[in-house]
Amino acid sequence: MGAGLLAAARADRLANEQQRREAAQRQRQQQQQELAVRVAQVGALLSSLEQERHSQGRADAAERVREAQERAQEMRDGLHSLHRVRLAAGASDRLLRQRDQQQRHQATQQHLHLWSTQRKQSADLAAGERLAEAQYLTLSIQDFLQQTLQQRQQQGRQQQQQRQQEAQSRHNSVSQELHQISALRSAVAIASKQQRQEFCLELQRSVWAGSAGTSPAPKPATAPAAAPLASPKSSTPPVQKPPVAAAPKPPAPVPAPTEERSVQQFILGYVAKLPNTPTLGQVLDDRDALRLLLAQGAISLGIDPSEIVKTLQTMADA
Repeated sequence: MGAGLLAAARADRLANEQQRREAAQRQRQQQQQELAVRVAQVGALLSSLEQERHSQGRADAAERVREAQERAQEMRDGLHSLHRVRLAAGASDRLLRQRDQQQRHQATQQHLHLWSTQRKQSADLAAGERLAEAQYLTLSIQDFLQQTLQQRQQQGRQQQQQRQQEAQSRHNSVSQELHQISALRSAVAIASKQQRQEFCLELQRSVWAGSAGTSPAPKPATAPAAAPLASPKSSTPPVQKPPVAAAPKPPAPVPAPTEERSVQQFILGYVAKLPNTPTLGQVLDDRDALRLLLAQGAISLGIDPSEIVKTLQTMADA
């Protein structure tokens, strides 16, 4: 009984599916027919528009040709009339110019004769005046040059003295500033190095606190006594360096070159994964990042965290 019901249901589904397919097929055929009708309508409309454009274009071209011919004829007529007017005006102008030229020539000859006489007289007077003026200018220029030379020599000596005084004062001020900067940098470097060493000791104790067996306690490197640059003319008092307690250092194993390269590769890989890609010096100053680096290095490489710190300091200094 159940098999018969399933077969009937399957047959109903197949019949419904067949009906849907036939309906979809009929709908596609109807759409294709409508599309063909629309394509034919659009083609007819485009052909009619094309014919209208061709006819309108021929009419416009004929109109433009007619207008161009009319404008050309008008221009030719205007040019002919202007040419005739110009010829008449040119002839009258030539006659007037010839008459004016003859009159100007006669007047010019008279003026030239009068000017030549006056120029000869004025040239003689001007020559005498220029000679006297040249003699006077020569004497005055010699006096002016002598006074200017003396003034410049005196100003040069004064300026040289002023420059020497300014150079000496600048030398003294620069020496004092350099001495102060050197002393401040030395104090800051010693304090920073001591803080790093204390942090490394605390970090090593926190990393190796729960491990079985005892880890050798690293000795903080004693900072060398860096004497500040002394200036003979500086009055800045020397900076007192904080005392550094030197603890006995047990013998620590020296890492092999292969092990040191692996430590360097591990440090570079760890720093590359950090956000904002900090420098090695910034990682060395960041206590949280340094603690995680030492913990992961001690677990992954199985070496003492002090060796990782030494390698990181070497890389940061380089």
